[in-house]
Amino acid sequence: MEKTSFLSDLWERRVPHTIGLYIAATWMSIEIGDWVIERFLLAPEITSYIFIAMLSFLPSVILLAYQYGKKGKDPWHKSTFAIVPFNLILAAAIPTILVQPVKATEIKIAIDEKGATQEYVVPKQQYQKRLISFFWTGDGLNDEDQWLQYAAPWLLSKDLDRNEFISSITAFDHSHLFDIINKAGFKKGIGEPLALQLETVRNHSRELFLTGNVDKKDNGYLLKVNLYNTKDGQIQETFSAENKDLFKAIDAISAEITQQLIGFASREQINNDLPVNEHAIAKPDALKIAAQAMLGNLEAPFNIEYIKQLETAHSIDETSLEIQKLLSSAYLYAGKVSLAKKFGEMAIAQSYKLTREEKFKYQGYLYSLNSDTDSHLKILSLWVELYPNSVEAHNYLAKYQQSYAADLKIAEESLLKVISLLPNDMGAYYRLSKLYESMGDLDKAIDNMNKAIELSSDDVNGNLYLALLYEQKGLFDQATQIYEKITLIDPSNTSAKYFLALNNYKIGNFKEAKKIINALRKQSDLSLSLSFSLTYLINQIYITTGEIRNAQEQLNKFDNETKDLPAATKLAASIIPQIDLLSKLGKSSEQAAEIKRVMRELEPPFSYYLETQMLDVYQKTNDVDSIKEFINKYEALKEQEAEGLIETMLRFAYLSLYETTEDYTKARETASKITEDAMKTADDIMKRFTFLSWKVKLARFYRLTEFNKESETLLQEVLNEFPASVLAKKELVELYIKTDRLDDAKQLDVEIMKTWANSDEDYVVYKNYLQLREKLNSLI
Repeated sequence: MEKTSFLSDLWERRVPHTIGLYIAATWMSIEIGDWVIERFLLAPEITSYIFIAMLSFLPSVILLAYQYGKKGKDPWHKSTFAIVPFNLILAAAIPTILVQPVKATEIKIAIDEKGATQEYVVPKQQYQKRLISFFWTGDGLNDEDQWLQYAAPWLLSKDLDRNEFISSITAFDHSHLFDIINKAGFKKGIGEPLALQLETVRNHSRELFLTGNVDKKDNGYLLKVNLYNTKDGQIQETFSAENKDLFKAIDAISAEITQQLIGFASREQINNDLPVNEHAIAKPDALKIAAQAMLGNLEAPFNIEYIKQLETAHSIDETSLEIQKLLSSAYLYAGKVSLAKKFGEMAIAQSYKLTREEKFKYQGYLYSLNSDTDSHLKILSLWVELYPNSVEAHNYLAKYQQSYAADLKIAEESLLKVISLLPNDMGAYYRLSKLYESMGDLDKAIDNMNKAIELSSDDVNGNLYLALLYEQKGLFDQATQIYEKITLIDPSNTSAKYFLALNNYKIGNFKEAKKIINALRKQSDLSLSLSFSLTYLINQIYITTGEIRNAQEQLNKFDNETKDLPAATKLAASIIPQIDLLSKLGKSSEQAAEIKRVMRELEPPFSYYLETQMLDVYQKTNDVDSIKEFINKYEALKEQEAEGLIETMLRFAYLSLYETTEDYTKARETASKITEDAMKTADDIMKRFTFLSWKVKLARFYRLTEFNKESETLLQEVLNEFPASVLAKKELVELYIKTDRLDDAKQLDVEIMKTWANSDEDYVVYKNYLQLREKLNSLI
């Protein structure tokens, strides 16, 4: 009875009612707190403060309800004036004691590439922002100031990217963005519609993007920037800045955007911010020239004027970090490795201007310049370890694991991680597809390429690459359907026509392939890369048909058209192919003279690559002593230089030695390793054909060591992908003669002689085959 009386008393004093209302008010306060935190990027611990403070004040709420909850006037109680203030103080103190501020960073301990244990403070993934900054409009600018439309967004992106919570890129950083906009008809990369911007950003899985406008008034520069949310395509915030100094205007607008993007995380300074004119470029004239150079490089990659413009910009602003980085990569492309190293080291020397992720990237870049592949991979692995959710880190690690023919399983893990982070990024599936191709898993390659195409159904490159994968499986009809479909939809698409010519070449339809190539070469707006690709393909056709002098003519023509390009740039495009053609005609002395002439124009490692061509000369002349001298030289160099590059060259040298001395077992073992590495690094058409040629060589060594079944398997694999391969057929004829399958050999002989109907009589391989053919005919 007493218990019932107490509950009735509580009800009468409206204690349950008050508690219920208080709980509702607490819940509403927490919801409002969550909304405010999300909207204004405030500290996440605010809701914890609210909950614990209101929970701590609950005793006073109960007390006040009990003492003053009855209907009518209640007398004041002295306990109210003692307990409530004390509880209020307690409610304010307890959250401060119990709630720890949410950290947007974490401390990680890791071992760097030199073996030293280091402590790093890194941002947590959930607080990082990834965005794209498109080039800006500038309708009020005169022609002289159009460069500001590119320079201003690039500078802003560089300044935003200094904050480790923000990853920002422009088309200057990722030329693929410019290509997308350019192909859509916006030739200067400006003025693209919002729909195209949204599609581009979503395909690159960036949650935010910037557009803007720059104007130049009498009182200075006026910048206006819109921050878009990719999810709904709406403007999230608009920022503006006006200043007589462009760099100060960039700094001001960058600070506003940074605060908007990272909110409470700005209280954790994990790198020292610097004015943009200190960490990027300080002189307006240098900025103007650099921006014009980068734009020209997007339109015509590494054109002749590019380095000259950057050198001029550097002479104006010698301490500019960004110009140093640009010059280093430009010099490397031009084969000026010593200058590339010099400017790379100058950039690293100003490491205080670099973000930590940039330090990983550029220190790794220097390791690659010095061919220190081991340290390069270690520093990239450290980058991934510290930033396990960094898309850029994983992409870099995967890229170099593959290009160094290292651990493709690690590359696969990194790319799968990228896909888990960016499930709608078609580029990630594209790269994974190419990786699976290098791993020899064509089914997975096709599956991932189809996923990439699904994310962007009008992607021409994806469909073209899918067709190449079909060709590798011998499904040429399916590949042809793709090429014809693309050319039907877009008759002006040169890439589809090129791949259709490649398709015809592979199946032996040489006349049609040459017809397509010749039509393409008549176009006046051919890029350097397409011109090289067409020259390479027509050259391969003539080599396959044994018309070596026609191939020489094509290469000489290309060489004349590109005579202003440095030797290193043309090394793979024309120099080595020309030397190879001399070998095919048996002109070893001319071959050696040309190698020595060009080597005078090159620096290591380019000179090393070319010197390996001398091995062919030594082998053709049975000069074992010179091969051994080559081996001794590079074994000594291995102690001074990075082992990765030299080890590869030594494999070629030992293979030449083993083949010349007829140690075919060791030759087979060495060729097997070279072929394996060739497959891992076969990420373009030229490298793919190189890989196929190594399979043919390996098949020969299998035959010479009595592994006839393995030899035939390899050759059939080559012919499945490249039915017109006359060298694979020639090797099969030798195998069939050896295994007494003369009918099969005779059938292939007919095909070979049809291909070589117009072969030059002094083509060495052709002459050798005629001797083999005599043997075949004598056995029938």
